[in-house]
Amino acid sequence: MLDWSYDFLSEQEQTVLCTLSIFVGAFSIEMAQAIAFELDRGEFHIEHFVTGLVEKSLISVSPTEEARAYRLLDMTRAYAAIKLKRRGAENGVARRHALYFAERLGGIQTNISTNRDLTAYSRHIGNIKAALEWSFSTLGDRTVGVALGAGAVPLFLSMSMLVECRRWSLQTIEALNDDDRGTKLEIALQLSLAISSTYVHGNSKEVETAIQRGLSLAESLGDVDSQLELLAGLNLYCARLADFRGSLAAAERYALLARKFGGLRETVMAEWMLGASYHLVGKQSAAQQSYESGFARATHSGVSEVHSFGYNHYVRALIGYSRTLWDRGLPDQAAQFAHKATEFAGRQGHPVTLCISLLYATQVFLWRGDQEVAEELIERLIVYSARYSLTPYHAGGLGLRGELMFRKGETQPGIDALRDALSILRNERQYILSSSLSRALAEALAGSGEVAEAASIIDATVVDAMRGIGTFELPDILRARAAVLLAASPANSAAAEASLKDSLDCARQQSALGWELRSALALSRLWANQGRIDEARSILSEAYGRFTEGFGTADLIMAKKQLEEFAIRRSHSDPA
Repeated sequence: MLDWSYDFLSEQEQTVLCTLSIFVGAFSIEMAQAIAFELDRGEFHIEHFVTGLVEKSLISVSPTEEARAYRLLDMTRAYAAIKLKRRGAENGVARRHALYFAERLGGIQTNISTNRDLTAYSRHIGNIKAALEWSFSTLGDRTVGVALGAGAVPLFLSMSMLVECRRWSLQTIEALNDDDRGTKLEIALQLSLAISSTYVHGNSKEVETAIQRGLSLAESLGDVDSQLELLAGLNLYCARLADFRGSLAAAERYALLARKFGGLRETVMAEWMLGASYHLVGKQSAAQQSYESGFARATHSGVSEVHSFGYNHYVRALIGYSRTLWDRGLPDQAAQFAHKATEFAGRQGHPVTLCISLLYATQVFLWRGDQEVAEELIERLIVYSARYSLTPYHAGGLGLRGELMFRKGETQPGIDALRDALSILRNERQYILSSSLSRALAEALAGSGEVAEAASIIDATVVDAMRGIGTFELPDILRARAAVLLAASPANSAAAEASLKDSLDCARQQSALGWELRSALALSRLWANQGRIDEARSILSEAYGRFTEGFGTADLIMAKKQLEEFAIRRSHSDPA
């Protein structure tokens, strides 16, 4: 039937039909004219031929808000594409198609920064991907591909099409000629590669190379904006590698540049970045001050959102502040900010930002003992991260699910989930969660009687946490080491006591009342079992007495109950 219909077309109609087969999905008259411009002259114009093909049911048409949208049905398009190839015109049409979209995407960076509505571009994603495929094929034109890739890569990134962004960033960088290398174009491509590769493949060497190459070029060209963006990336990259010293150094470099050359947005970002880094190295008082300074500056200046390195840093600040508040002994405020972060991120429609908020907010609720809230967030995280191929966040979700299983008494399934998650995270070089999940795994193994492996894991975790200038989780890891020692043998009580005292000292140095109470609970329990009731009561009541909120959270409920038991035991031991 298609042969019969095609044979009844005029030569010009046949040419137009074959040419329009290059489009993936809908196209406009303006697009048709751009691709088949050589036929758009004389008495008849492209619109005339398209109308005729619509009347012959070879092209469908539907109205849109802007104009009519035309489309070849899939079978018709495939048939016309074969005819186009037989005519020997496929390459020329594909080149005009690629050039058209390269030109259309030429100003996309400006559009993305001023207007985040990408509808006008997103409806043509199929065409853009097809044009890229041709440009970088053996029959294509890599020069056209570079021009097209320069516009397509930021579009893919803004739409969270991270696999495509990484692929075409690599292709475009490889195709750069000598004149384009070392320019702002390469900096932009290296930045897009670093961002997309981070969220698709974790902290690979590819990410580090892209960041360092981009930073080197930005510094040599005096491109401050790109330096700031790449330093934000370096801060995150180091944090995920658990190189908290390097993360803080990048934050300090960012803050220095922001003070010299930045505006309100950059000074706010600098405070939030410093807050995140101070939190990770265990300087919780400094972290709280930096976060609060950043929020105050943002409110005063009207800076509501800061997008950098692939996600919204306002959400990152809310989450980091929430975690810092828990450390500082303010668990109710911590929960409020964790909820605020996940709710805000959920409204943004940005998968990476949402996964970040869900991953790190979940830990706050686990620390509080809010298991139902934590479980809901974990399941959302696992679903979203799988949907958008965000492997590191999916593994993190599986690990947190394993820790929750262990806490709920499902020890062996929890152990299996934690092992699987840690294996994936190590392959992804995503080490920021390794200490927490390794600590959970060691406690679960000790609880199931596998004390030798538990000891090996917790000892290695302590060594890792003490490298450099430390980690905010070191007090809890030292507490867990005491639990593993006691699970192995009651004869280890002296070593366990020493580990708990180290944990308390570390928590106090970090101004982390949350960790301090948890370690005081464990030490007071140990001393009470040894009959040292007064010492047990004293150390626990001292930590408990400094809390002003959070009395409905698990640790504080347990502390109150334990103090009441100590009081009863003390009264029973007094002479009548």
